[in-house]
Amino acid sequence: MAMNTTIAETVRQAKVYDLGQPYWWGMPVHPADPPFLIFLYRYHEHTQRLFEKVAPGFADSISLLSTSMHAGTHIDVPIHMSRNLRVLGHDIRPHQGDKGYQNLPPELKFASANMGLSHPTRVAWFLRFR
Repeated sequence: MAMNTTIAETVRQAKVYDLGQPYWWGMPVHPADPPFLIFLYRYHEHTQRLFEKVAPGFADSISLLSTSMHAGTHIDVPIHMSRNLRVLGHDIRPHQGDKGYQNLPPELKFASANMGLSHPTRVAWFLRFR
């Protein structure tokens, strides 16, 4: 990648391979994790009335998911596992909290790219650069 090439330009030139697997009620998950659940939260018939004045005839539906971070296709990042509460030589305790990981040392910054979570909910693609 040239110094003046943006990430977006590089991604546009990449081949994309979908590695994602389908999610469904009863799908296998780790025995210690909660099940994958999906609900149709909002139905077209109900929302048509909501939008009648703004966009006559328009309707939508919204799904609600409940899942662990281990369900389906995903990639574990370094802070997912520790030994003696240390990750890559760093004590992980000062950096974790209810809203994820914060103030990570540079070696663990990969995790912060995942919005503070230990790994993304779904990784459905892999990039191979030409």
